[in-house]
Amino acid sequence: MPDTDKLDIPLETPESEDSGLLRELLPRFSPEREKEIYQDSLSAYQSALLDRETWEANLVVWDDQYYGKLPKKDFPWEGASNLPVPLTMLGVETMKPRLIESILGEIPPVLVTATEKADEEQRSRVELFFNWQILTEIDLPRLVPESAHLFLNPGLVVAKPHWKVTHRRRKYLRKFPVGTSTEDMLQATVGAVEWDELSTTGTSPKTSTVFTGKTSSSPNVPPQRITVTFKFTEKFVHALVDREDHEEVPAVEFVDPVDFIVPVRGDGDIKKLPWVCQRLWLTEDELRQRVKLGKFYKEPVAELLGDVAPGEDPTLSAADVQSSRDESEGVDGLGESSVRNQQYPVIEQHIALDVDEDGFTEDVILWWSPDVKEKLLGWDYLDNGYAHGRRPYVIGRFLPIPFRF
Repeated sequence: MPDTDKLDIPLETPESEDSGLLRELLPRFSPEREKEIYQDSLSAYQSALLDRETWEANLVVWDDQYYGKLPKKDFPWEGASNLPVPLTMLGVETMKPRLIESILGEIPPVLVTATEKADEEQRSRVELFFNWQILTEIDLPRLVPESAHLFLNPGLVVAKPHWKVTHRRRKYLRKFPVGTSTEDMLQATVGAVEWDELSTTGTSPKTSTVFTGKTSSSPNVPPQRITVTFKFTEKFVHALVDREDHEEVPAVEFVDPVDFIVPVRGDGDIKKLPWVCQRLWLTEDELRQRVKLGKFYKEPVAELLGDVAPGEDPTLSAADVQSSRDESEGVDGLGESSVRNQQYPVIEQHIALDVDEDGFTEDVILWWSPDVKEKLLGWDYLDNGYAHGRRPYVIGRFLPIPFRF
């Protein structure tokens, strides 16, 4: 059940300089229009799940083949030998290293060539930066083996490259020798920060001094609050830092194929499909962060957190697939330690929709939950969410068939 103590903490959407423009860009639909959009989206989503039931059943068969799981044998007699020969696993594991080697066989993976003589000095610097970002931030050595496995079983890779923004609260204590300048201590405790506003309170430099301020190093996030409290002793100055921090990094995430839903007989090209859905699994903290960033509305998120218990619905589509995988791993997927027990299902739908009712459709992103009836959690224009204006998915298939996803 939901944590009632945490539900007492209000959801906040802090005002920022562009809040008015954001509301002008993304006005909330009327309740009637929101209900209509929700019902149409839910109907299309559920119909697509029904239309792919056979594919989901095949996923169980293919997983059983990979792990060598055989049915109980009673022919030619009860208890006859039933030795599994893992031919599928041998084939997959033989091809997988070849795929991995084609990407990671060259270290570093990125080689930069200067096109003009004047660029030669920057060539090594650019090459070093790109390789650090790909190998460290994006973590290519982890992604390639995962992609190779999905490419071979079940034969479908759905990658989502995006710019990931995370928000968190940090507290930590630092110690400096007496005589260290205030500027050096602030630099060491909070780093290179451009302060938008700074205020200082305190009674005496021998007791404590408190610095508070707000900073915003990115237009994509609201200003971050920072408080540094200095406590002075005979030998040391102790600095207690309390800050709201954010991190922005490029990221590539793989979507479980069972959590990616598309209409049938649309097209093999994801840009030509009328809509695509990704089933997200968000914790309460992630829901609150999206409200804080202005992506989700407060009221439907509060309804979701207040009225719905987190956890995977056992009647959910693909339950048989997950159950089969849990059995192969030897775990209880719905057990007490399951991470899914702390997550809420949210649908992210990319769709062409006439949002302003002018007779022409726009590419938009809708967020809604099957547990919050007839309401949207939020929406955005595709171009506002992704500067390239394309649906943020890259698809890889082992056997691509024209006009079929």
